[in-house]
Amino acid sequence: MTSTTKWLLVACAAVFGIYGLDRLYQGWVEEPKKDLESQRDRLSTEIEESKRVQFASQKAGKRLEEYAHRALPSDPTLARSLYQEWLLELVEKHELKSASVDASQPTPIEVKSRTKRGKRERVGHRIDYSLRGQTTLAKLSAFLDTFRRASHLQKIRSVSLNPIGNDGRLDVSLSIQVLCLDKAVNENELSEWEL
Repeated sequence: MTSTTKWLLVACAAVFGIYGLDRLYQGWVEEPKKDLESQRDRLSTEIEESKRVQFASQKAGKRLEEYAHRALPSDPTLARSLYQEWLLELVEKHELKSASVDASQPTPIEVKSRTKRGKRERVGHRIDYSLRGQTTLAKLSAFLDTFRRASHLQKIRSVSLNPIGNDGRLDVSLSIQVLCLDKAVNENELSEWEL
C-alpha cells in the first residue's frame, strides 16, 4: 500500500467519520430540537384557542346572566298572561284602535346537554303573539319605540302595514315572539329594565 492510498483511506475514513458525527448530531440534537419546537408551537396554539374559548364563555355567561334578568317568569302560563297584559297596556297607551292580542301555547326550547351525551335539556319556553290593530304612523312609531326600549326577551318576527282610506290610518299586524327561561330571576312579574 502506497502512502497516497493510505492518505486516501484516512481521508475517506475522516469523511465517513464526519458524516457519522453529523448524523449523530442530527439525531441527538437537531431532530429532538425540531420536535420540541413543533410541540411548543402546537401547545401555544392550543393555549391561545383555550383562552379564546374561555373569553367567549365568560362573555356568554354574562349575557346569560343578563338574559335571566330580562326573561319572562319561568312559569310559561304566568309569563303568557303577564306579557299579554303588558302588551294590551301598551296598545291602550298608544291608542291602537280595534286591537286584538292573541297568544299561542308555550313551546319548549331544548338545547344539547353539555354534560350528558346525546341528551337534550329544556332551557325555557317560546311564546308567539299576534297583534292586530289600526293606528296612524306617528302612534305606531311611538308604540314601536316603547316596545324596543322594553327589556323583555322579545322580538318582532313580522310586520304587515296596510293603508286604510285617505285619512292616514294603517291596519297593523305584528307577529311577536318572547322567551321565558327556566333560570329567570323574576318569578312573579315582568322585568322592569329599560334599554
